[in-house]
This record gives sequence, C-alpha cells and structure tokens, in this order.
Amino acid sequence: MGHHDRLFEGLSYPTERYDSPEDFFLNEDEWTTGKNFHAVLRKAKEMVGEPHFYFRCGASSARLRSWGRLDYFETLFTSPSDGFKRLPFFNENFNDTMEFNIIKPPFYDKSLGKIRTIIEVRYHSDVDLHKDYIGNPYLRGIIASIPTIWGLKPAVVKQPLNPYDPEILFNEEREFVQFNLDARMQGNLLTIKDPNTGQRRSVGKTVILEPESINGRKTYLGKYTFDDGVSGLSGDIAEGILITETIRMDGRILLRAGEIFKAPCSILDVRYDKLSLRDRISQLFRIRSHGERPAMGLIDTINQLRETIDARNTAYHELEETNRELVKARKALDDYARTLEKKVDERTTELREAQEKLLQFNRDLEAKVKDQVDKLKRYDELRRYFSPKLSEKILAAGNSISSTPQRKMMTVVFLDIRNFSSFTETLEPEELFQLLDTYLSEMTRIVHKY
Repeated sequence: MGHHDRLFEGLSYPTERYDSPEDFFLNEDEWTTGKNFHAVLRKAKEMVGEPHFYFRCGASSARLRSWGRLDYFETLFTSPSDGFKRLPFFNENFNDTMEFNIIKPPFYDKSLGKIRTIIEVRYHSDVDLHKDYIGNPYLRGIIASIPTIWGLKPAVVKQPLNPYDPEILFNEEREFVQFNLDARMQGNLLTIKDPNTGQRRSVGKTVILEPESINGRKTYLGKYTFDDGVSGLSGDIAEGILITETIRMDGRILLRAGEIFKAPCSILDVRYDKLSLRDRISQLFRIRSHGERPAMGLIDTINQLRETIDARNTAYHELEETNRELVKARKALDDYARTLEKKVDERTTELREAQEKLLQFNRDLEAKVKDQVDKLKRYDELRRYFSPKLSEKILAAGNSISSTPQRKMMTVVFLDIRNFSSFTETLEPEELFQLLDTYLSEMTRIVHKY
C-alpha cells in the first residue's frame, strides 16, 4: 500500500491530544473501537483495490499472530484441531461482539480426505450485525489461517448460513451499494436488478429451516424445505432466504447459489489438512522445550487483557450511555426550541392580525365621525330655512332627493309688516336686526307648530 500516511488521510481523530491521525491510529490503546477499525479497513481496501481484501487482511492478522495472541497456539496446542476446540475460550476473552460454539468438533471426513469442524457464530444482541459486515470476511480469514501456524495450507471456510437481511445488506452496505442491486422481497421471492444486464430478476426464495440434533443439541446447519405458505411456525422452525442464482460482477461473486441469508446465526464449515505424524512429534518436542513458561505467559496475558478489555468496555458503555443522554437532551432542547419558535410565530401573526383589525376599525370610526360631523353641519344649515322634520328628511335622502314635480296640499302664509319701509327709517341697523330676528323666530315657531 505504500507509506501508511495515506491510510489515515481524512479519518477523524482527537486533534486536541494528537498532532496527526497517524499518531492516533498507530496507538492501539487509543483507537481500537469497532467504528475506527472499520474506517481504517475500508480506507485500506480503497487504496489496495483488492475485492477479497478483508478476508486476506484477517488471514494476515492470524499469520502475524496478532489476534488473541495466536503465537501461543503452536506452543500450547499439538495441532490445529486442538486449537479449533479452544476457539470459544479465546473468543470469549478477546471478542465482545460475538460468541463461538463448536457444533461439530474436528473430525476426519473420509469423503473429503480432510479434517472438518463446524462452528456456530452468533452476534450479541446489542450489536448491529449489518454495521459489522466487513468483520465477517475478516473473521473467516483468521479462521482459514489457523492451520498455517503449523505449516499447513489455509483451511477452506464455507458459510452456508448467515444472519444478514439481504434487503438491508445489499441496499445499505457500502460494499454492495456501488452495484445498485435494489434488493427487494416480492412475496416469497428475493429479486435484484442484475448488475450485468440491468434487468430485474429473481435470485432467491424463502425457505423453512429445519433444526438438526448434534450431540443432543438442536441447531441449524442448512437443512431446509421450501416455504409453501406454512403459517404458525413452531419454536424449532425458522425462516431463511435461499440464494438460487450465482451473481458475479467485476471478478467478484456477489451472490452464491446455495447460501442462506437471514438465518438465526452464522455457520462456518471449516476444512483443512491433517497434521503429519512427523509434525506431531516435532510439536511435542517444541512444547517440552518451552516448558510451562509459555502457558504461564499466556495466562498472565489473558488476565491482563481481560482486565483491560473489561475496563474499556465499561468506559465505552458509560460513554455510550452519556452520549445517549446528551442526544436525548439535545433532542428535547431542539423540540422545545421548535415549539417556542412556533408559538412566537403564532403570537406574532395574531398580533399582526389584531393590529390590522384595529387600524381598520380606526379608519372606519374616523369615516363615521367625519360623516356625522358633516351631517350636523348640513342639519344646522338646513334648520335655518326648513323645519326640523324637513331638514331630517333632506339629510336622510342625501343626494337622492327627487327632482320630479309633486302635487301636495299645502298651506302658505304671506306676512307683511305694515309701514315697514317708513318704520325702518326711524331705527338704527342694530335695532332693526334685533326686531326682525325676534319677529321671524316667533313666526317660524308658529309655522312649524301648525
């Protein structure tokens, strides 16, 4: 891959404690969380461009004796079979995401001419197995390389059952998203968009998994019958999705006919060569030459690592719990802020509407007041010449007073002041105005009365 500086480019790290991502990721005591492990593996695969990189990386890890201190396998155990039998013990002490069970201890299969063992792998309930998909080929690489510790060829590891949901795996896992498979369950059939032709095709179907009894224990090893609409499955029966077509793309097998997805667990069928008699004798001498020191060293190492792992797990779970509480508090705060913002918007809208109504009310009131003032002015002017009733009628009619002639029975009075002309010559203007005002006011009162 060249210099490992490129391996850590773009990966996040605590900048307040480290000068570079290289310093952080080369410190195993700091970075070995599942998230960081996956990030580094994915980046390395991008750099290498090798389709089976994760498997080969696991195999290299085993050969370098870095997984669970595999260098002790050769000094403690007489053969690969002895090592495989102890896998659950090693896994329990070095892996906190899954558990191993040896369903069939190593035995010689005459039909294959190989030693064979069957291992059941189950993820812990708090682990999202779809987010740990790349750990699956990595693990198979480790398992395959165990016989190489004794100088044998790598084991052949088949996986007839796996727990992955194909709709989630093929549509969300980065390793498959690039092929745009668009996996869907349509009834009992699994369909995908063929990456080679672009046509949708059926590649799998639902089957009923039947348990088998191994050493008095019931487990699923891949035996099945086709789902013919059976309902109300018992506790000993589970469903799976059988792959019926092999799909290849760019030299890589995406789907392999015969594999079963969405199973209750993973089943690893491991096959490897027998250790020769000469190799067994050599192994015995190596164990004696090492004496008890390796065993004691292994026990000390396991105890130390167990304490370290327990402490890390405790701290990690506490950190996760704190993070969940912070996320929950942040969500509650965001919800409160959104609610408050909504209420402010509602109140602002209500105030704006009330302001508009008040302004309109003021405009209407001003118009009414002005209209009333105008009417009063006209009324005062009309009363100077007409009776109150006629003045009110004229005001009520507004501009709609009819100009059409009308016939009415009316009484007309003509009045004259005798000798008015000569009489006025003897009075001052002010006296004359006062006299006429008194006279006309009295006459107007009498006319309005009758």
